[in-house]
Amino acid sequence: MRLDHAQCEAYELRKWAAKRRLKEKSNNAIVDLVTTQLKELNSSNYNMSKMLQDLVTATKEEKAHKMMLREQKLTIHKDKIIMMDTSMMTLEYATYYEQRKAEIMQRRSGISSSTQQYVSHCLHYIIDYKNCVAHLRL
Repeated sequence: MRLDHAQCEAYELRKWAAKRRLKEKSNNAIVDLVTTQLKELNSSNYNMSKMLQDLVTATKEEKAHKMMLREQKLTIHKDKIIMMDTSMMTLEYATYYEQRKAEIMQRRSGISSSTQQYVSHCLHYIIDYKNCVAHLRL
């Protein structure tokens, strides 16, 4: 059986087309593999980025919570100073705590520093008066 020229040419074209399909199929497999790997890498990168964002958010929230607790403790401490009875203290301690009370009250009310100095000066006179009265009772 002899093949004529047209049959040979058709055979060669089919052979060439089969090789091309095989090559395209292997190229597509490689492209699919690379695409899959890139998608997995992108997904992994997104997950790591999300985890990092969550960590940063949690750290910021924890820091804010610690600062709030510190502020609450400081406020409680300042409230204790304000509520202290200085009438039975020595002059030095009473002066110190009355001055601290005045500073705390000044910060809370926003009084200017010159007014604060005047209040502090008046408090010294009040403390001196209290101490004199306490000594007279003895």
